[in-house]
Amino acid sequence: SISYRMPPLPDPSQVGTDDVGRQKLLSELMQVLDLVKRIEEGSPPAVIPPVGEIDPQRPVTDKWQAYGPAVFATYVQKMMSSDSGVPNPAILGFTDVIDAVRGGKAPEINKSVASYMKILEQQPAAATRINKAGSEVWLNKFNPTGQAMFLYLGAIILGFATFATRSESLRRVTFWLLVATFVIHSIAIISRIYISGRPPVINLYSSAVFIGWATAILGLVLEMIFPIGVCNLAVALMAVITLSVARSLDNNDTLHVLQAVLDTQFWLSTHVVTVTYGYAATYLAGILGIIALIHRMATGVVKESEKRFQDILYRIMYGVVCFGLFLSFIGTVLGGLWADDSWGRFWGWDPKENGALMIVLWNAIVLHARWDKQVGARGFALLAVVGNIVTTWSWFGVNQLGVGLHSYGNNSSVLWVLGGTVVAHLLFIGFSFVITSLFPATPKSA
Repeated sequence: SISYRMPPLPDPSQVGTDDVGRQKLLSELMQVLDLVKRIEEGSPPAVIPPVGEIDPQRPVTDKWQAYGPAVFATYVQKMMSSDSGVPNPAILGFTDVIDAVRGGKAPEINKSVASYMKILEQQPAAATRINKAGSEVWLNKFNPTGQAMFLYLGAIILGFATFATRSESLRRVTFWLLVATFVIHSIAIISRIYISGRPPVINLYSSAVFIGWATAILGLVLEMIFPIGVCNLAVALMAVITLSVARSLDNNDTLHVLQAVLDTQFWLSTHVVTVTYGYAATYLAGILGIIALIHRMATGVVKESEKRFQDILYRIMYGVVCFGLFLSFIGTVLGGLWADDSWGRFWGWDPKENGALMIVLWNAIVLHARWDKQVGARGFALLAVVGNIVTTWSWFGVNQLGVGLHSYGNNSSVLWVLGGTVVAHLLFIGFSFVITSLFPATPKSA
């Protein structure tokens, strides 16, 4: 905050050069350093760009800094170096902005901000971000995720209406509405890639946006192959759920990278994207399982046409689970390669690693239960719904443990939502199992 004042930095000339003076200076510096660390823990706005030219052949190691930490770093650098060069001009420019705001005079504020912007345009590291800053402002105003969520809600209504009326025209309207909404959803993904310069998944917020988007791609393709309306409904439901999760994770800064170890373009583009797409496929199978079980409970004694609908739905689920197993397995292997590259070991039984392995094993269990004829269509749907619990634990649950090399993104407020999600799924699984056991679907001729 601009109104937040750091304690004055000590003046070396005032504390003396003897041991007592040096000890006093060190003590005062440690007090300021402690406050700087607390400021940085609060994720303050990074308004001071690094100084110097950008080398496109290597990653930028210097980061943008908040004002207070930047002032402290410059002070320490001047103390440790005999070079009395000019400090970062952005610090001086932003100091003028702070003084103008504290003065409370609008003309002076506007003048100092304009001067500060000219300074940024002359800084190579800042000049490359000026246009992207404008794009980020546009993105926040356009709010594609909010618009997409509203349209996905409309698609849910149309999806239920399709099943109620058995209208092929309404199914096609729902499909094309989802296609148009997917385009808006894609704008959010593409804009974030352009602004951040990173792949689409860099933190929990972006993973939620990406999972809904990835589910839409897979679901719309399946709807074209199996035009029965069920994938329309599954896509809309999954998109609304994931975008709601994203909104709950929106902390006003959704473009940051959580950890320095994540700051690797290649692995972000391969491991993280692949694993997250594995989440999306497993979730889609679970949503389809829920729809199949609700349909089975609602129909009771069904016509032969309804039996055919269940068979098609069962085939779709089977294909999606196979796709989810493939993606989650490849993503987990890529994660091991990244771990070997970064930490010197392929596998360490870290909670996040175990969570990814759980998805692989669960999808494999579901498929083997089907191949060995241990379960039928109903059992396969029930197991697919359990996959939602496993994936949710891997996505969010392991972060709540706060241990391991992947202990980022932990949020105590998420714990209650996580518990509620697990309980709701278990209750649905138990209820549907009892109902379909007491009143099994018996086909009859149309």
